[in-house]
Amino acid sequence: MSSLAILLLKSAVSLLLLVQANPNADAALRAQAIEIANQAIRVATEQTGNQTSHQSVTTPVITSISPLSGPSGTVVKIRGNNLAGFEGDLIAIFKRSDGKTAELYSTVPYYSGHASDPLNTSLIQVTAEPPCKKGQTVYGSYSGIASTCDYFEFTPGTYTVYVQPWGKKSNEVEFTIK
Repeated sequence: MSSLAILLLKSAVSLLLLVQANPNADAALRAQAIEIANQAIRVATEQTGNQTSHQSVTTPVITSISPLSGPSGTVVKIRGNNLAGFEGDLIAIFKRSDGKTAELYSTVPYYSGHASDPLNTSLIQVTAEPPCKKGQTVYGSYSGIASTCDYFEFTPGTYTVYVQPWGKKSNEVEFTIK
């Protein structure tokens, strides 16, 4: 592998870790950073003539959301295909009508432990509630870097729900907070 390919891969991983460390950053900026990282990975693999495993991932698709509505604190199951992202992250994005988003991490693990389906890429289960308390110190899931909670309140209304593993946005479904 050339030194250029190694540098590109290291840069891509660093960028993806930075995105993971800042889950409350502007969604458009995060998507752009992920796309830049993906481009760096593509160039690096072209340099080496190899393929990386995530390149074969197709666009994620949400096939169902259950229930369709409930109060804040409702457990929501999102089913579909290709829902897992970087290192198996299973993240649902809830977008309010004002455009503000919350990324909710699945309580169902990526590594299922079942021989028939060892990797879970088809189910995300989240609780539709604020991911942190206002003013709380939170830590990046990969970096461990401390930051202040970007508080997100689940107020009554209809939310657009989608996933975006590897920078590939799924179809959108709706969930209503009563």
